Amino acid sequence: ALSRLQSAYRFRTHLADFIKLFLRDALEHVLKVGNPVYSLDRWMCGLVVIRTFPMANRNKRSSKRRPRYPTDLSKKKWKVVQGLIPAQKTMGRPREVNMRRMLDALLYMARAGCAWRLLPKEYSPPWETVYGYFREWSKDGIWQRIHDTLRAQGREKAGRHKHPTAASIDSQSVKTTATAGNKGFDAGKKIQGRKRHIHVDTMGLLMAVVITAASVQDRDGAKLLLCMFCHSF
Repeated sequence: ALSRLQSAYRFRTHLADFIKLFLRDALEHVLKVGNPVYSLDRWMCGLVVIRTFPMANRNKRSSKRRPRYPTDLSKKKWKVVQGLIPAQKTMGRPREVNMRRMLDALLYMARAGCAWRLLPKEYSPPWETVYGYFREWSKDGIWQRIHDTLRAQGREKAGRHKHPTAASIDSQSVKTTATAGNKGFDAGKKIQGRKRHIHVDTMGLLMAVVITAASVQDRDGAKLLLCMFCHSF
């Protein structure tokens, strides 16, 4: 019985405070508008509609909003890449994956360098779907076609011909972890790891890349680069 009385007392106290604040705001609004009956009735209806329902909807929307990452595509970049994505296949069930979110997930993976299973859950496609698109597009040469198209567009925007006439070749040895894989020792730079050989045009845009063990000589890596470049054109 004592707890019931305490609860009732607290409820009446909160209700009295609410009524005081309610009447104070209502009177201030009436004094500003002028017509007491019409303005007070209109203010009370607006209080119920505006302060209750939209606030709840806004909180609901904000709770479902996905946080943006620095690697996410902007609207301007998405418009450029959207036309290069392969169309849906005629066979099979309709595509349900949001391709923009899928590309955002792939860009996050490329920048973070983490395992596929560590893909943040904020991305709508699961990591199995993202990995499946990555493998499929890699086998079909979709990534190479997208990259070459974007490079040609960038050269034309800069006033150059879309096909480069000169290029440069360079290599860089980087350290790797203790995990198993293709690695070697670069005696010149004293680095245990892998070597990346790149082929770029005069604007610095990538044309071909080959990853070898760090023990591979630059002349041998240049042959692999030229072979890959000739097959791509």
